[in-house]
Amino acid sequence: MKAVFLITEFNNVITGFLFEDNRLTEIYPFNEESILGNIYAGRITNIVKNINAAFVEVEKGLSCYYSLNDNEGHNIFLNNKKNDKPVVGDELLVQVTREPVKSKKYEVSAALSLRGRYTVVNTTGKIGISSKIHDNKRKSELKDLYVEFFEENREYSGFGVIGRTESEKAGNEDIIKETITLLCKLKEIMRTAKYTECPKLLYSESKNYLSEISHITGYSKYENFSIITDIDDIHETLISENSDKDAPYDIKLHDDTLISLKSLYSVESEVEKALKKKVYLKSGAYLVIEPAEALISIDVNTGKAVKGGIQEEHLLKINLEAAKEAARQIRLRNLSGIIIIDFINMKDENNLKVLKDTMESYLARDSAKAYFVDFTALGLMEITRKKIRKPLYELFK
Repeated sequence: MKAVFLITEFNNVITGFLFEDNRLTEIYPFNEESILGNIYAGRITNIVKNINAAFVEVEKGLSCYYSLNDNEGHNIFLNNKKNDKPVVGDELLVQVTREPVKSKKYEVSAALSLRGRYTVVNTTGKIGISSKIHDNKRKSELKDLYVEFFEENREYSGFGVIGRTESEKAGNEDIIKETITLLCKLKEIMRTAKYTECPKLLYSESKNYLSEISHITGYSKYENFSIITDIDDIHETLISENSDKDAPYDIKLHDDTLISLKSLYSVESEVEKALKKKVYLKSGAYLVIEPAEALISIDVNTGKAVKGGIQEEHLLKINLEAAKEAARQIRLRNLSGIIIIDFINMKDENNLKVLKDTMESYLARDSAKAYFVDFTALGLMEITRKKIRKPLYELFK
């Protein structure tokens, strides 16, 4: 798959646009004000028993949601405790894992992690390998590599790692070198936290294009990946950052004065289409996408795609086309939570399996964790996708 990542100014914000095979797939506003990924020494200011959650102040006047269920047994207390029960006034080490959505606050977690090009280190104590690596032999080699590393380096006991997609083709020495660097940084953050006043920022994850590029190239395997920008400073930084590395992408500066980068790739019209309720397919069918408070609904309509008699094979063809576009729209619009897709009804169980397998293959390309759950009793497809950033319709109202 060929991919192009544009970096340009859009609505007065430096924004990244990811095109896969010439189709806009994801949008990344580089919001330097976001605290997503930051690690804080925070203080519990309130506990709400009916939702089993605490609110942790990470900056003066800024409290974040902290699930007591999800973090039970994993709390990282900075004050002396005789038990693991959080109470008001307790000091915790937390990381921001979700941005605020509508009326919801930022969410923080005791599961800390730092991300590199090949590895993610964390405090879970578990070893995992990216599901996007399909070479089982290499997956086994990577797991053995990490197991051996922790056996030989007991000072990192209790920490965990995840081998990222890009580790598949990386050298083992480079992987271990990066892993040690990240683990040392995480250990230092945890050590420093014990002697600091709360609330205090201990680690700030870069929100700029460099971290997003690392993230994109880390989860996706592209046959050809290039970056194009029309901003001189960004071009110079990218060249400088990769001067002594084997960068997995080409870097180009768009300096054509006759046509802008946004016009060349029709960025404005693409964003405008991504904010509309209807999405038309080549077959004549169309999707209707409607975000609601509790879930997102996507309705597949045959439109002009059905003429005369309706054959099961023809319905499958329309549904597969709709599945591909629905998966793209979910990424493009950054939809999350519970997503219900009402495909055209099919009676053949084998066709339903083909539709399920196809959708799962598209969801596997997503940068956020997205899963096929099941078909409901009414034949609706249920999908869940992790909430991280704000959806597109909130960013560009």
